[in-house]
Amino acid sequence: MKQIIASTSSAIRSEKKNFRVSNKAVSVLLLTPMLGVLLFTLAWFSPITTKYVQWLVKENHPVEMLTFIFLMVGSILGAYLAYWIKSEKREAPIIGLFLFLFSFGLFVIAMEEISWGQQFLGFLTPDSLNLINEQNETNLHNIKGLQGNSEYFHLFFGLAGAIGVWLNLFILNKVRVPLILSTWFLTIVAVSAVDLYNDFVPFEPEVGYFLRRLSEVNEMMIGFTAFAYVLLLSRKFRKPAPPASLESKVANEKFSPYMNIPL
Repeated sequence: MKQIIASTSSAIRSEKKNFRVSNKAVSVLLLTPMLGVLLFTLAWFSPITTKYVQWLVKENHPVEMLTFIFLMVGSILGAYLAYWIKSEKREAPIIGLFLFLFSFGLFVIAMEEISWGQQFLGFLTPDSLNLINEQNETNLHNIKGLQGNSEYFHLFFGLAGAIGVWLNLFILNKVRVPLILSTWFLTIVAVSAVDLYNDFVPFEPEVGYFLRRLSEVNEMMIGFTAFAYVLLLSRKFRKPAPPASLESKVANEKFSPYMNIPL
């Protein structure tokens, strides 16, 4: 047990250096998801705050909009990082390809979150999609067979991240999931597992409704985790160049081709 704790502490210290984050930032990242779910649960079942919390998780309200923003910003940042890696040629091409595909996935999920803009622009759902979409919206996640099964995706995302923290990805090891995001993935797994359990062994109706609303918070955590993952990789790969040493400056001046140009 001591060896595991020592190994974990060593890994976190290494990540703080690689990702250029402070001790305070690491503590916030590790504690926020668990405390967030706990506070949401307490606020939901408190008569004083329940109506405000329910408002937050309604469609097109803050939680859903934050989910979209996190996913979209993560997509843009990831695509730019993939382009930067390709242009600078500092990493293996497969690293850039992975980031591009990951960013494209974030973009698709972000647009699905707002039904590809339908919720804001108000355009009609195409007839072919309208026939198979359970909510008559322009998206894929509500078509027959997929609608109401988002917890499987949530669980997959959480497990992939939680396992990815420790998995040796060989050539992709440089994009391995940071340990400082592990509590986010574990919290996502826990919430998704309870939500999935409720599908097979239903709780009381009021608890079931709470879990459906908590699922919106879970999606926001997924969006933030994806964004934070890309942001940390960006800080890792795009480190500023170390300052030149005095010796190198002298050498550059000594052998500069412009030294003998007459004034």
